[in-house]
Amino acid sequence: MALTPDLRRSALDLGYVLAGVADVAAEQAKGLHERARSRREEILTRDYAGEARAVAERLQGAPAVVVARGLEVASRTQVVVDDLGSRGRRLVERAQGHEGGDDVAERAGEAADAAG
Repeated sequence: MALTPDLRRSALDLGYVLAGVADVAAEQAKGLHERARSRREEILTRDYAGEARAVAERLQGAPAVVVARGLEVASRTQVVVDDLGSRGRRLVERAQGHEGGDDVAERAGEAADAAG
């Protein structure tokens, strides 16, 4: 019967997969041990006071950076809003050229009044 060899083959393939998973796990564990050792050395020799001073200096300039980025985002937003407004105006103008276009323009105006 052909089913038995297929089951054996599947079991063998699964065994290989499990062996591969175990090998990867062992390799990762070894890597973790080595990284922990090097991290320990780094922690013992690191200048935390100097790093704290550098962070404090960067934080002093943070409000100016936040304001500048906020203005940049506002400017980009205004450009997008203007583009959408132009697109909507063109759409309404095109629709007014077709039958029922006045209705579209009225609805657009009502929506703008409600939103504004």
